[in-house]
Amino acid sequence: MAQLERHREGLKDERALAPADGDRRQRHRHRRPAGEGGAGRAPGRAGGPARLRIRLTKAGERSFGEMARAHEEWVVDLLAGLSRREHEELLKLLAKLKASAMEVGS
Repeated sequence: MAQLERHREGLKDERALAPADGDRRQRHRHRRPAGEGGAGRAPGRAGGPARLRIRLTKAGERSFGEMARAHEEWVVDLLAGLSRREHEELLKLLAKLKASAMEVGS
């Protein structure tokens, strides 16, 4: 749903929702929000290569907004016990972890 929220015009097709590693178990994650009314298919632009676009419905936008706000509150609560120095150190370590993961993934 986060990908769909970031791309309000919709994503070109189902493959756009597949994770970068191509994990087939995750390819059809849009089907759950679609079945719950959170996402739907809409016609693509005429003459374009994609015939269908997947986008959030109004209900999906509301649902995702609620989830995102709850998640943000949860993260803020998790970080509340850290000092400013610890918070900065954590961010540096997470950046290092991300760089390492990118190296392994490429």
